[in-house]
Amino acid sequence: MKIKAYFVPLLVLLAYVASIHSVSFFISSVDGVKNKAIAYVIEFLVMLFVTVLAIGLIGWGKKRYPRFFENQTSACPLMSAEQSLAYLKTKAVLEVTKEDYTNILRQQQGMTFKFVKVDGRFIHTLCDGRLLHKLGLTPEAVVGKELRDFYPEDMAKKKETYYQRAWDGEEDVVYEGCSNDVVYLATLRPVIKNGEVVEVISSCVDITMLKKTMQALNESEERFRQIAEHIEEVFWIVDPATKKFLYLSPAYERVWGFSREEFFRDPAQMFKVIHPEDRERIIRAQDDMQTGYFDHEYRIIRTDGTVRWIKDRGYPVYVDGVLHRIVGIAEDITNLRLNEELLIKSEKLAVLGELAAGIAHEIRNPLTSLRGFVQLMQKQQGRENRIYTDIMLSEINRINAIVGEFLVLAKPTVASFVSKDIHGILQQIVLLLEPDCLLHNITVKHALETEGMLVMCEENSLKQVFINIMKNAIDSMPQGGEIRIESREWEDGVLQITISDNGCGISEERLRYIGEPFYTTKEKGTGLGLMVSYKIIQNHQGRIEIKSEVGKGTAVAIFLPLQRVQVFA
Repeated sequence: MKIKAYFVPLLVLLAYVASIHSVSFFISSVDGVKNKAIAYVIEFLVMLFVTVLAIGLIGWGKKRYPRFFENQTSACPLMSAEQSLAYLKTKAVLEVTKEDYTNILRQQQGMTFKFVKVDGRFIHTLCDGRLLHKLGLTPEAVVGKELRDFYPEDMAKKKETYYQRAWDGEEDVVYEGCSNDVVYLATLRPVIKNGEVVEVISSCVDITMLKKTMQALNESEERFRQIAEHIEEVFWIVDPATKKFLYLSPAYERVWGFSREEFFRDPAQMFKVIHPEDRERIIRAQDDMQTGYFDHEYRIIRTDGTVRWIKDRGYPVYVDGVLHRIVGIAEDITNLRLNEELLIKSEKLAVLGELAAGIAHEIRNPLTSLRGFVQLMQKQQGRENRIYTDIMLSEINRINAIVGEFLVLAKPTVASFVSKDIHGILQQIVLLLEPDCLLHNITVKHALETEGMLVMCEENSLKQVFINIMKNAIDSMPQGGEIRIESREWEDGVLQITISDNGCGISEERLRYIGEPFYTTKEKGTGLGLMVSYKIIQNHQGRIEIKSEVGKGTAVAIFLPLQRVQVFA
């Protein structure tokens, strides 16, 4: 039987206390002073007896059970003094460690909690950390409680599904929680002993700032996406290391005529549609993209055959001094190019008009004198020299006609526009040029749907335009052919007149320069006819469009406003 060293003295002390209480009770029951005095004497004797008895019992116990009264300084009768001292030190260290652990747990930025399942309820056995206080809770409010005790019912029920998964043994159950405007990420991990889950421990971290940062980033990305997907230009991002496109905005489909899915399936398609004259230059520029800068203009040929001008610019994006991305914008500048060409052409016309105004008058004066003298010589010379004077007079008339065309380029005088039936004007032109067409074996067909359609025009100028265009059509068919004249209301308030032929046609490259001063496709042309026609139609608030294909013919479309009364200078 193992009896600790302090067991016997404890028994003696208890007996001593019991005897005192018994005697005190006896004295309190005695009446009278004399009797109380006797009682106190008896109390003293009893206490003395008990003391002697205790000493005797301790002495007897040392003789009878000597090993239980040895090493009285030991913490345990079965330990030596050294062992007991080591035990006490270890116990003290454990107490300090436990206190440190509690402080660390309380001071951590996040939160740690544990729970067990008792009678179908998840009871928290530990919960502490700074995050706990951010959530508006305390360890006392959580430990020993289930979720419903400190969370609303719907929130508690949602969290219990994660608790149950962890209690069923699922490793690393992760969920997000939010309380008191604080967002946290919790990871549940079951503690398994002997194949059974005995508790679940969880660590939580505050992700409020991360969430706000992610939200700001998402909002920024959304704004970027809205801008990139709604701008007219094509926005692109390239990885400079692999030269692969990471992003291409929807405008690519409108400009290039291909879907983005098609492009990412075959990125080389972008280079296939580049104009052959520009392709090699752009491929070389792509190879040099490591510098991060890219600024080139080139042409692409769309699936419908149209040619578009593209201005492509790329800029480097550096991260920690290293080239990370290349971002760029590809812009369709076809209209800009056309406007530049029109501006140049307009400037040429303006300069030419100023020159024409001065030169024409200077030339016409001597021409008048020459014409008069030649006509006089015709009358005086004999028949044998008349052939020479006829040639001279013919060439003077030709020079005078050219000068007349020059004068059209100058600022015209105030012209009176009157309402005219375009059907009647076209009929007159057909009758006028019919002999010339028959001479060249050319038939004229017309489909005029505009009878009764009126346009505000200067009749003679408009006739000059139609004559110029039809003469060009006749000249393009030296072996004969067909000219077709059509008119219709193109859209509300706009008349379209188309004069087409099946002559030799004009190449796309030469078609670009049609209408420029002194540019002509005819051997004896002056290059002023179409330029004057452009000017006349412009003064009528209209426009001219020319389409042509080599070997198939040319179609000239003239657009004029219907019944528009106005005086132009």
